Amino acid sequence: MKRVIAWAKDNKFLLLISALAIGYVCLPLATHMMHSGEDLGYHLLRIENISEGLKDGQFPVKIGPIFLNGYGYASSLCYPELFLYIPAVLRILGVGIEPSYKVFAFLCIAGSYLTMLYAAYRISGKEKTAASVAAIVYTMSQYHLANLYTRGSLGETQAFVFFPLVIYGLYNLIFEEYERPWVLGIGFWGLMYSHTISLVSALCVAFVLCLIYFKRVVLNGRKFVKLCLTAVIVLMATAAYWLPFLEQLLSLEMRFGQPWTLVSDNAALLPQIFSINFLDYTYNFDIAILLMCLLALVLPKCEENKRQRRTIRWFLIMGFATLWVTSDYFPWKLVQPLLNNIQFPWRFYAIASLFLAVAIGLMAVLKFGGRYRREIMTGVLACMVLSGTLYYEHYKIDYYDIKNDFYTYGENTFNLVQGEWLPKSAEEKYFQPIRDPKTDPEVKEIVIQDRLVRTDDGRELEFSDIRGQGLQFDFEGACRWLDVPLVWYKGYAAWLTDESGKRTPCALDGNGFNGTVRLYPESTVNGGTMTVKYTGTAVQHLALLLNTVTLAVLAVWWMFRRRKEKSSNVSGQ
Repeated sequence: MKRVIAWAKDNKFLLLISALAIGYVCLPLATHMMHSGEDLGYHLLRIENISEGLKDGQFPVKIGPIFLNGYGYASSLCYPELFLYIPAVLRILGVGIEPSYKVFAFLCIAGSYLTMLYAAYRISGKEKTAASVAAIVYTMSQYHLANLYTRGSLGETQAFVFFPLVIYGLYNLIFEEYERPWVLGIGFWGLMYSHTISLVSALCVAFVLCLIYFKRVVLNGRKFVKLCLTAVIVLMATAAYWLPFLEQLLSLEMRFGQPWTLVSDNAALLPQIFSINFLDYTYNFDIAILLMCLLALVLPKCEENKRQRRTIRWFLIMGFATLWVTSDYFPWKLVQPLLNNIQFPWRFYAIASLFLAVAIGLMAVLKFGGRYRREIMTGVLACMVLSGTLYYEHYKIDYYDIKNDFYTYGENTFNLVQGEWLPKSAEEKYFQPIRDPKTDPEVKEIVIQDRLVRTDDGRELEFSDIRGQGLQFDFEGACRWLDVPLVWYKGYAAWLTDESGKRTPCALDGNGFNGTVRLYPESTVNGGTMTVKYTGTAVQHLALLLNTVTLAVLAVWWMFRRRKEKSSNVSGQ
């Protein structure tokens, strides 16, 4: 503790400038209202769904119990949600929807700043000014603000925390001795559990860099073995997400397989990327970052700073190359069959901001040396505040009040954005309650979707929900099939319990009306209580076990290593 206090005293200005930068990005959170965001409603529903799933006895939550008015949705199986357990647990503890989300958003913003500070600190050779400048630029970049307040993209907001670790990990792999493989490992581990598309973007960058530096990476036996080992450990430590996800993709035809947009249609024109007119947040980058890159034109040239200039040049080239990837000059139509699920090339703005932020931090120190450190940080902060203010002025943030019982109303549980994890045969409108053209002018005909169990001979049976994602109902008489009001995903099971308590398994599949569960009871089975419940699959259980054991082994290994290092230091003294 004494060391922490001493460090804080020696770095008062760094702490102050960091607090100001993080505080500025958090300003729109400082209200009792919820800010708007294109996808924010879906992410709030995900948080609420995890909370209700945990209270309902699921752990980990697999099928959302409140999505689609109780029909369920596999958001938790197909979308990484590990870190959303933080706001979900806050909800269970009685914290409101709005403050729970805002606490998590603050953690993401502060996390982005700290990981960028660490990455730039290492890249710059422990230069604090360069690190703080890079962290300010990266955290306050317009695309970060767009993810937070315009797009409401909580997945990409989380990815901002881990991108710096990936880029420094790759730098350590290529230009250093790869003595910190854990940095790259944690970076990709975090992306895997944050946002799949951001993970794909980072993998593309890593793949290209490994090709460019083939001799340094692949042909260097020691590095390549460590890299492969890192990849295997990351896959094992994230198996609880990607293995069940792949199982669902292979077992069910989802909308995910039918792209709703083409990535080549969303590439930007170069004038749009460099525009200051804010034509569309999907096209503009950040004029403040681009203008600060002009520092490269006035850098001093001498033998002493040759290595520094080479590093700056590399980060500038990588930054502008990544910007090129977002444009229509990049051959998106050629790579579209492989990368169409990226959807929008401007998602690479996050990585471009990172590369250029590091370059700006290094250039500021090289240009002004050890002088004016406080002035440099203050000036960069002022530039980014101006850039952010222009952004806020153009994209007016709307606010609304969200009650804690908002999602107890079924009509508020249908925000799925594109509904990519629904079965291909399902349509949201058939999950909604009765709608009549007399009361709802948007409806052309009466649509009835009461949540009832329906048999092939026209009977309608009422049911009761049970703990976990499932339901029960009394069943008597033979029928060929029954449709149950639960969206089918692999992992559902059904059984009939007779008066003696004997259980008889019941076959089921996903051929029910609108992609729901369909049961096939035996004609000879007597009546009893039919139970339908999501019990999971063997792959899910084994993946969770593998994931847990891997993390436990890593934790034990880390503790032993720390203890060994401490004992070595003591004996060395």
